Amino acid sequence: MTAHQSWIIGIDLRPRSDGAVRFGGWLHAQAPGDVKLLGVYALEHDEDRYLHSREQVEVAIEDTLERAGVRAALASVEVSAADRPETALESLHQAVDAHGFIIGRRATTDSGAIIRLGSVARRMLRRLVAPTFVVPPELEADKIGAGPIVVAVTPVEASVGAVKFAQRLATELGRSLVYVTVVSTSADYIPPDRLDAVLAERVAQKLRSAEAVTHAWLLGLGATERLVVRRGDVLTEILAAAAELSAPFVVTGSRKLSTVERLFGLSVASWLAAQAALPVLVVPSDAVV
Repeated sequence: MTAHQSWIIGIDLRPRSDGAVRFGGWLHAQAPGDVKLLGVYALEHDEDRYLHSREQVEVAIEDTLERAGVRAALASVEVSAADRPETALESLHQAVDAHGFIIGRRATTDSGAIIRLGSVARRMLRRLVAPTFVVPPELEADKIGAGPIVVAVTPVEASVGAVKFAQRLATELGRSLVYVTVVSTSADYIPPDRLDAVLAERVAQKLRSAEAVTHAWLLGLGATERLVVRRGDVLTEILAAAAELSAPFVVTGSRKLSTVERLFGLSVASWLAAQAALPVLVVPSDAVV
């Protein structure tokens, strides 16, 4: 690397940020001389009712970081008063021109909770002012995969930032890349041995076409790494590919949804961030690389 890559970690004194700070520590360990971590705890104004002093908060933060074994990895930790946590995070991002954010989510991977991301993560993914890692709270650094970084793509503008940012990260972290695109077909729920010859050929043609189109699109972005084409449910297949490849994290682009579209469900990026057992990096299409 030629310069520090700064990541801002959102610290929460509840367990939901434990995975985020551990992942930040892991990221720093990959390139300790170049990855710079900046911790932020947002002291919301209404917390004054039950927190006696800023000093108590600072002690609690130090305890949290020491418990996670990452205190030495953070270049700085600050407590910032704000109406909302994301305001404090985004203000620091503007001030230091950081790469992006590392935040925790609310629910563990095996939780049956309906609300999984938490309000801060949902708002940050909706606004997406910079690349944002969302990390499951139970993540342990020694369980992070040793394989390639998986980049979930579709050959559209929403994936451009993810491809370019993932290429930079792969170089910085010394990891290879694998692009994954998923094709949904009318035969997704039919076992392969039950497909008739005509339908099987149609499915094969669709997969070949998707591979050709996506490969050409990637080449246009200067991306020559391996492309994997899978068939089935998009979300399920992306996570399955990441697990099979022992990916350390998944990178995906984001199509910013309108208010009406959000009423009908989460985007693919938000769904992955809410469900994955590994960190998910959501990258805006216009991310600066």
